[in-house]
Amino acid sequence: MGGRFRDSTTWPAYLPALVRCPRCSACARVVRLDDAPNPLRLTCPACALVHGGRGLGLGGGDLLLASTTEERTWRDPDTREISTWPVAEDEVVELWLRTPCCGEVLWATNEEHLAYLEDVIGASLRERPEARISPMGRRWVGKGLSSKLPEWMKAAKHRDEVLAGLARLRRALADADVEG
Repeated sequence: MGGRFRDSTTWPAYLPALVRCPRCSACARVVRLDDAPNPLRLTCPACALVHGGRGLGLGGGDLLLASTTEERTWRDPDTREISTWPVAEDEVVELWLRTPCCGEVLWATNEEHLAYLEDVIGASLRERPEARISPMGRRWVGKGLSSKLPEWMKAAKHRDEVLAGLARLRRALADADVEG
């Protein structure tokens, strides 16, 4: 167990995220593309799957990729009826780094996120930055990621089990065969 953890207002990067390929179940990556119409791209080096989409969120060890295909209509030349082309469905992609723990799912998106969780959970003393109200008075600003972690993960009675789960995730990360 570590000593002191001092949280900062800088959160670990969630991308690139390691995910389970929906086609072959190998370890794939989801990266952000700045100059593309589809801001996220899933690529699998094992089966060459490439899939684009918008990230709609993380939760429960899954990443939701929303289709960026817009609805398009066309007019049938014979009947003059307007029809709509089918739109691709949103896709839920399982994170590579996930394991059952304390009746919940313990997950991390990548090595940086996993290291952060190991530091937070392994610390015997956790210090948070001073929270303050924003100039508009609407919300607290200056909170670190540790304030968003679920209570079961931060509870002292679960510390050993969560650390064991994080060790399993670390081994899964070592087994992941994804290029850079």
